[in-house]
Amino acid sequence: MLKQQSYKFVLLAGLLILLPFFFYGGPAYHSPRSYMAIWNLGHILFFMLFVCYLKMRADEFTWLWALKVCCLVVGLGILIEIIQSGIYGRTASSSDVVRDFMGAVLGTVWVSWKRLSWQGKGGAAIIVGAIMIWNLYPVSIALVDEWQAREDFPLLAGFENSCELSRWGGDATMQRSQEQVRQGKFSLRLSLTTATYSGIHFEHFPRDWRGFDSLRFSLYNGDILPLSVTVRVHDRKHEQGQQRYTDRFNRTFVLKHGWNDLKINLSDIQNSPKNRKMDLSEIRGLGIFVIRQSEKKVLYLDDVRLVN
Repeated sequence: MLKQQSYKFVLLAGLLILLPFFFYGGPAYHSPRSYMAIWNLGHILFFMLFVCYLKMRADEFTWLWALKVCCLVVGLGILIEIIQSGIYGRTASSSDVVRDFMGAVLGTVWVSWKRLSWQGKGGAAIIVGAIMIWNLYPVSIALVDEWQAREDFPLLAGFENSCELSRWGGDATMQRSQEQVRQGKFSLRLSLTTATYSGIHFEHFPRDWRGFDSLRFSLYNGDILPLSVTVRVHDRKHEQGQQRYTDRFNRTFVLKHGWNDLKINLSDIQNSPKNRKMDLSEIRGLGIFVIRQSEKKVLYLDDVRLVN
């Protein structure tokens, strides 16, 4: 009996410790993807412990009880996301509710394991395995790509690995291509829209650019006519401030037909903010975009690297 009370206390303590993290802390927008993926696993852990704690307070286990608990978890998950949507810096996510439910399923399997037949245990093991693979796969991919990015540095993007696509965001449709290549076997094909600003932004990459002289990359323009492309770079201070145009690096290049090998001195980037110097140890974003195009455009990007 004493052992059971101790177990219940440990579960309750774990829940009380984890609960505030639904509303406070966690990864920021530019945090490593692996950190984001691991943080998301907290939903599963919390509600797995929650089900185990409820079982300790219940008289006996029944499948009806398990169904009610799972419904309760989904309801609590939705409530948490509604509350999060009203907290600055946090957003609601249906994926988190799914993770809450998965945690409830794992908790249910845990507390019912001894009651299951051999066939039931086999089915439960398959369910548990599927949940674990579904949630650990993003963690594994992020860890591998972050390791690869460190190994490739000062090459920032060469697009030889499909995982590199997860480093980029933006409204342009992106896919690796062998149609036009500047180095290696692949480049990044960008299908740009007619939106006011259409392009891509680099979200996940090594942040410390100190010790290098310039940023180099190649863009392929398939059109006969020249195309104006704007490049922007900003650091952490810009991101956390009012994000004024004069507080970041902005430069427009006119691309001729074919490959254009572009080079930007890091001293120009460092001195671009109006009233300060950009922190080259905390670069947070690199954007490449076009403005108000009358028709859709296609560009190819390759060999993004820092050079001396």
